[in-house]
Amino acid sequence: MTRPTKVELTEVGPRDGLQAEPKFVETEIKIQLVNDLITAGVPRIEFSSFVSPRAVPQLADVAEVFEGIDKSGSTVLAALVPNAKGAVRAVDAGIDEIIVFLSASESHNKKNVNRSVEESLVGFEEVARIAAKSNIPVQGVIATAFGCPFEGDIPIEQLGRIAQRYSKLGFKGIGLGERYRTGRYHRHGHATNRKARGQVSSRYVARTPYWASFSQHPRSGISQCDGWTG
Repeated sequence: MTRPTKVELTEVGPRDGLQAEPKFVETEIKIQLVNDLITAGVPRIEFSSFVSPRAVPQLADVAEVFEGIDKSGSTVLAALVPNAKGAVRAVDAGIDEIIVFLSASESHNKKNVNRSVEESLVGFEEVARIAAKSNIPVQGVIATAFGCPFEGDIPIEQLGRIAQRYSKLGFKGIGLGERYRTGRYHRHGHATNRKARGQVSSRYVARTPYWASFSQHPRSGISQCDGWTG
């Protein structure tokens, strides 16, 4: 494959970095954080999630946060959407992009969202319809793409099957996510990244742009980016 000539960064801290904080972070502080990232030149920010406030109380102010963000520039403001109800709220707010996600591992998806992979995919069909009516693009993420703490290696065929469904739903792009600190990334990360990238792209979704998400928790994120583009 041709080596990519550039890498576009997405900052997920305002959502992923804050959602598990036990003490509620004031809305004004969240808005300032996003605006500071915009001022710093970050091209795309995952600013929050339209998840149920009961499930993630920290992000209950997602609409208020979006309302207060500086939208005068070109930064893309995206948010995670777990289901159709979240999609309706996201559309009403007028965000730039919707992000949906599932785990490639049946075990992890069940534990994380209490759904099978197929149930998640069926649910995304309604999200796609809601987004399409308002011309809001959708990005689809496949978490645990490079390994699962419960199931180990994920077959390329499973990634391909999900990626094909995403592509048929008209998603703007597909993300392969490394998460959950399984430890395999230090041992096999670069080779695994190139294999998944090449095979998923060439065999399943050649015409759909795709990208990768790497966790910096074990301080391996930058290294994994090198493996992805190598």
